[in-house]
Amino acid sequence: ADPANHWTRRALAWSHRALGHALAAAGHPQGALRSPRESLSLARALASGPRPPARDRFEVARSLASTAEAERAGGLPADARAHLEEAVALLEELAGHDPANADLQAERAQAVAQRGPARR
Repeated sequence: ADPANHWTRRALAWSHRALGHALAAAGHPQGALRSPRESLSLARALASGPRPPARDRFEVARSLASTAEAERAGGLPADARAHLEEAVALLEELAGHDPANADLQAERAQAVAQRGPARR
């Protein structure tokens, strides 16, 4: 990916997140854990800076939730819990600034619902 192209880097983060889901479904736990972590790293880099766009912060939250899901499945409940709590906090902040955004509200609700399995 072109490091100067913000859209391409966002697409790459999304692709790593999607790949993690595919690898989990195919029964490849190591890749299923590695891919969302790479997505999270890319998303955090996109959202760094003094005033990151909400869209980039939303990608961080989604990557956090995907990472938590992979960590829970991979037997890392403490890591999963920490990432999920960070995702929920970020999604609640974003949803509070844009209460009419159905995507944010749905993602927040899903992350909150994941808290149960992540706490096990």
